[in-house]
Amino acid sequence: MNAKRLFICIFIFAVVFAALTVATEASDCESIQFSADGGKTWIDSGLLLETESTLDIGKRVTWTNRSTLVPNKAYNEELSPTELKTVQNTWLKVRYNACETKAILFAHGTKIDTLAFNNGVLFQLPSGQHEINVLNGELILWFDQTHQNKDISGRIVDQIRHGNFDIKSKLAFAVTDSLKDILPSDLLAGVQIVLLPAK
Repeated sequence: MNAKRLFICIFIFAVVFAALTVATEASDCESIQFSADGGKTWIDSGLLLETESTLDIGKRVTWTNRSTLVPNKAYNEELSPTELKTVQNTWLKVRYNACETKAILFAHGTKIDTLAFNNGVLFQLPSGQHEINVLNGELILWFDQTHQNKDISGRIVDQIRHGNFDIKSKLAFAVTDSLKDILPSDLLAGVQIVLLPAK
């Protein structure tokens, strides 16, 4: 009788473990997750926002290294020197699934498969589910191109020119070919134009 119970317990454990393993291999459409253990487990961390106000920011799913590493501070609250150093120096593994959205990455660094960039990026990433590594950045899944382009040509261009809440100087960057026409021509001088694999 004890052997039968043990067998049933092992069988139940195996079924539950298999279900959990499958759950970590795929993510829902329009989602962003990060992993703190090198991709063994994933934590949903994308924030769905739909701001219909005078700002007209639009519907998107957004994630930042900062919100993951310093969750107790608002996006516009000043970081302590230790918190800032953590955000600036910590690479995070991120998985996104852009089924019907466009994935835009604005970050200090990224590693995509064998490609590595560590001097600022403004990239439109491939559609579908992908895993990347991100250093001090934000990933946004945009539901419409009008609001995406408005954000890039407004807020992001301003941050490239003047810095942001954490970096108080002009930001260096490389840009994907698909986004270069949104940017003012003076910002493109000397900027690396990148073609990412469309997989």
